[in-house]
Amino acid sequence: MVKSIPSVKMAFRILRLFSDDNTARGVNELARKLEINPSSCFNLVKTLLHESMLDIDSVTKKYSLGHGIANLAFQAKNGRKITDIAAPFMDTLTGDFEITAGLWRVDIGQRWRLLASSESRAAARISMTIGQRLPLLAGANGRAFLINNKLDNKTIKSAYSTIIWQAPLPLKKYLKHVTQAKQAGFAVDNGYLFKGVTSISVPIVSPDGDTMFCLSATLFSAQFSTKLLHDLGPRLTEAGQIINTEYFGA
Repeated sequence: MVKSIPSVKMAFRILRLFSDDNTARGVNELARKLEINPSSCFNLVKTLLHESMLDIDSVTKKYSLGHGIANLAFQAKNGRKITDIAAPFMDTLTGDFEITAGLWRVDIGQRWRLLASSESRAAARISMTIGQRLPLLAGANGRAFLINNKLDNKTIKSAYSTIIWQAPLPLKKYLKHVTQAKQAGFAVDNGYLFKGVTSISVPIVSPDGDTMFCLSATLFSAQFSTKLLHDLGPRLTEAGQIINTEYFGA
């Protein structure tokens, strides 16, 4: 007979509770509902949060199921990782436009984490480190996130205030960029987050309508032009849509 591990059983009880009624809860409420020690509950919840099995609302401090659950479900369904699906599209984009392509995931603490990248063979090119993180609303990814995800003004202002921009970018102008991104289907940061670096991003959205990933193209600002945006923007958008369909099956 296999000996069960109490902490693992309790972690599954927590996940099943959130799954059963889809209600966000704080630690104390969760502990009362499951009749467990609040301290033990806190440690379990923090572990599940770290593994992206739970998400936390930064305002209410309540927890709900995280995107890590969906990732496991989708990979179990089709046996393919999103990095494997995205790789050939990223390689094609880097070869055709001499850019660096990146695949990002919304991670713990509401930040972007780089899952994969593809660099061109140009002598001078931008390199990105796998695992590097960025604030959720920073750069082109942040604007792309807001194409589909509707955050209230208070939340946007709070998140925006923590971002360090290398070039001045008033919130009003940032929100204008978001409006333009919604119209175009892709977002652009032209040297604001990092001077001399331009990024273009498209969201990859779950069937529930939440942006879980972004596909980005990063280049030196000296490479950027209206013509390049006209050519690269639609190609990046098309690649994002195909990745979205192949991964989520929608």
